[in-house]
Amino acid sequence: MPEHLSPREILEHLVRFRSVSTDSNLDLIDWVETWLAGWGIVSHRVYNAEGTKAALYASVGPDVPGGVILSGHTDVVPVAGQNWSSDPWSVVERDGRLFGRGVCDMKGFDALALAGLFARIQRGRDHSEGIQSDRAVCDVQRHEARLAAAADGQHGRQTDGRLYQVVKGRGRAITATL
Repeated sequence: MPEHLSPREILEHLVRFRSVSTDSNLDLIDWVETWLAGWGIVSHRVYNAEGTKAALYASVGPDVPGGVILSGHTDVVPVAGQNWSSDPWSVVERDGRLFGRGVCDMKGFDALALAGLFARIQRGRDHSEGIQSDRAVCDVQRHEARLAAAADGQHGRQTDGRLYQVVKGRGRAITATL
């Protein structure tokens, strides 16, 4: 089994990947896919037309209609010409705030989504406990939780259409996006 990582530790891993929107994100996708596989979570890649970027789709929980998709993107804007006071490719905490390229958009959310999938696995597939946050409650006994990490949130949505087709092809309906 892989190492158990906290959401903060997952975030630190994700920020280290220089997944700038003009470059490939495949190293980051490799890491996420390997980490998920170590916990028994099967994921599916969806490549862009050039094969240089990929989105990732994974799900846990019962294979039933409904569920929640946690969807984010993995690319970040370039740091060239920006005046960073710390290394943008590492997470630094100052005054109770985290700094690093992608911490707010969108690798922070991606880290929480990955941690949520891990928490779902830890509770077991038949456990009736819900995932709770300040704004929403998801009953994970009756519904499947899904992760969809798109490749290119910053420069168009090349893989989003393909990702939608994969989800749809697996008999899943997308009823809402955030």
